[in-house]
Amino acid sequence: MAGEKLSNDEAAIGPFQLELQKVIREKKLTAEQVYNADESGLYWRLLPDHTLASGNEQSASGRKMMKMRVTFMPCANAAGTHKLQLLVVGKSKNPRAFKSTRLPVCYRAQKNAWVTKDLFLEWFKTEFVPAVRRHLLSVNLPPQALLLLDNCPGHPSADELVSEDGHIFAMFLPPNTTACIQPMDQNVIQNVKLNYRKSLLVNCLALCSENLMDSLKSITLKDTVFLLANCWANVKTSLINKSWKNLHPEFLTDNDEPEDDVPLAQLFNRLRGPNDPQISEAEAQEWAAGGAESELQRYEVLTDEEIVRAAMCEDDEEDEDNSVEILKITKVGNSEAVGALNTALKWAEDNEFDSHEVMFLRRLRDRAFEMKCENYKQKSITDFFKKN
Repeated sequence: MAGEKLSNDEAAIGPFQLELQKVIREKKLTAEQVYNADESGLYWRLLPDHTLASGNEQSASGRKMMKMRVTFMPCANAAGTHKLQLLVVGKSKNPRAFKSTRLPVCYRAQKNAWVTKDLFLEWFKTEFVPAVRRHLLSVNLPPQALLLLDNCPGHPSADELVSEDGHIFAMFLPPNTTACIQPMDQNVIQNVKLNYRKSLLVNCLALCSENLMDSLKSITLKDTVFLLANCWANVKTSLINKSWKNLHPEFLTDNDEPEDDVPLAQLFNRLRGPNDPQISEAEAQEWAAGGAESELQRYEVLTDEEIVRAAMCEDDEEDEDNSVEILKITKVGNSEAVGALNTALKWAEDNEFDSHEVMFLRRLRDRAFEMKCENYKQKSITDFFKKN
């Protein structure tokens, strides 16, 4: 589990690495066939208190926004060539914001937005196993794979996490070692969070609202899952591959891609009030990576009594979907879409965007034009003349 705060048992790392090497050798597994998945909590509307404060306040109350939490779980192979859809767990089973939307993530609901054993097992059987089989067959490898996990309470046993044919199975990392050797905890999850929060700031600025709180309230759970999916898609293959250096360095390749510079402090300081102090880049990066214990609640090991108390108090908490003021949605017409996409296309070409991005806009524009034409598809020429 990302953000694990327990003491590290370094003595257990060496023996596990030998055990892992033995399994990889006996099963003849490559980096394409060894996967890791890890969960992390995300307060999806959270900004630093002093960024939200007005000129007359010492700090802004973040209590309600901090309850807007989801759990997300990235999963990828050691080569970095196969990233499964993110698993995102929220509280609402059918959020109104999801209406008529095809989601880019695997979304599940749980009343505390936690990954439970039943939920994880269902994901393993219906999402992980089929996706891994498709990928391995596409690269001419036998559909045989290993999923490495930490030993958090939300994971089923290794005996349960096995495909019907036994070729796809799971192993667990030793207790208290994940902070050192779990691949997803070596800057992958941190990268997703950092870029999500940058995207959150950009969205607040793009809304051009005079009131920052109003801008935040307009961010829905649908916006969140799309932002998370985009951030996960932008995680580089090389970053995922390098995350295995502490666990199994034999998987590393020489492929190295430059990391993007994320000017978070600049975005923060555009949002601050006139009397608010400047925020430094170090402070911005700490917040973006979930530092300063801002998400400790997600990672604490709960006792049975605390779990029962949390479940009993669940009805008192504001639901993530009901807390959002549902705005009246005006449907954009096909003609309007064609005009807007033509403008976007010219803007992208004037600013020398990559060819694949320009081609994507062209495909969208052409699709909007086709939909516009479909309105006239069934009409004959006589339909355009009034009858006397």
